[in-house]
Amino acid sequence: MHRLSTHAASYFSTKNQKFIETGRFEKISVGNGPVLISRESGEVFETGSGFSVDRYLKAFDACGDP
Repeated sequence: MHRLSTHAASYFSTKNQKFIETGRFEKISVGNGPVLISRESGEVFETGSGFSVDRYLKAFDACGDP
């Protein structure tokens, strides 16, 4: 699991165990994007792969929605 945080949210990205063990891209899960979790409310926001992690975190810090 990969985690980044700001004062407003934490960002989590996961990889499945088979990909981690083998490094083989055919073992990677597709379609389960990273999530942001609000530090204030605990609400979970799904993100995608269209933008950088930094962009999602800045948007959340600015308006409370990635």
